[in-house]
Amino acid sequence: MTDKLFKVVGTSKLGNGYKVRWANDLVTRFKMLHKGGHTDIELFDLPEAMTKKAACEWLVEQEAFASKMTEDARYAVTSKLDEYNKVGKREVKFSLSEIASRPTIGQQEGTTSVDQYIAEHQ
Repeated sequence: MTDKLFKVVGTSKLGNGYKVRWANDLVTRFKMLHKGGHTDIELFDLPEAMTKKAACEWLVEQEAFASKMTEDARYAVTSKLDEYNKVGKREVKFSLSEIASRPTIGQQEGTTSVDQYIAEHQ
């Protein structure tokens, strides 16, 4: 997630789906979305510059969230907020040497090992 700050948050519909939108200028962002074919554009000025996560949290707390936005737009916002709040994100690191050093399961009778296969087909 980025630490970039935004002054505008909202949603728009393009095709069949709603997405959360962030911007720093409401009028310019509205024009760009409209020109791009977006519909049901709902953008809100934030009280101060915020991160994407903080902006979503602010939006969920607003009265307009329940009154002005469609159910699908609200779902897009809450889904994005859930994505930001996921617990246990971790990076998986491994090396080929670590994998090669792992114990192997005994080879069944009548099967060919990888080394034998390579030697036979060179």
